[in-house]
Amino acid sequence: MKKKTTRKKKKAVSEEDFLEELIKKLLKKLNNKDYKPTVSDAIKAIQLKEKLKRTSEAEKIFWELIERIRKEELGKIEK
Repeated sequence: MKKKTTRKKKKAVSEEDFLEELIKKLLKKLNNKDYKPTVSDAIKAIQLKEKLKRTSEAEKIFWELIERIRKEELGKIEK
């Protein structure tokens, strides 16, 4: 007879949440002097931060365009 094993489903983690958690852990290690980052670690962190920043800027532009279209359409209705 086989035993049934239950596996917990892992919750999907956003890139931003993952990056924040990683930063917290690394800062803790840095403060305890348990970790000495390499140049590649620093470059990867900068790349991830820039990626998130670009995503945020793109999202902001998207919502600005939606707002402009909404105002234009509301203006047509009022006329």
